[in-house]
Amino acid sequence: MLVVDDEPDLLEVALVYLEEMGFTAIQANDGASALKMIANHPQIDLLITDIVMPGGMNGAELVQKARVFCPALKIIYSSGLPAEALEAKTVPLLDGPLLRKPYQRANFAAIVLQAVGGILGRSSELGNFHSDGASAEEPISTIAAK
Repeated sequence: MLVVDDEPDLLEVALVYLEEMGFTAIQANDGASALKMIANHPQIDLLITDIVMPGGMNGAELVQKARVFCPALKIIYSSGLPAEALEAKTVPLLDGPLLRKPYQRANFAAIVLQAVGGILGRSSELGNFHSDGASAEEPISTIAAK
């Protein structure tokens, strides 16, 4: 998994939530850094990305470029902007849910578990995870966050 955000406090919250859920977390602070991580870590299977980021690449553009390396990459977008503001920016969101910031633990966990369930092919059998985030039958997911 990869989480990308330019806000350190929100990134820290995401990392803590993911670690509490049993995942190992790594981080990136912008689109360019995230692309390098995806290219160097092909096991990344979930991308949680902020939509509006500095550095010339927004979350939707990051997803398009990341899919070159990993076409099956699952996506969760995150934003603190109201829906109307996102529409005004005309950012086309590709196939992924929107996680609202600031993060609420239950909502964050539900969206991540739904995405991970799709990756693992069994959304309701998450009790089979080891403390390091690996399932007994699936490879370890790596979470990369900003």
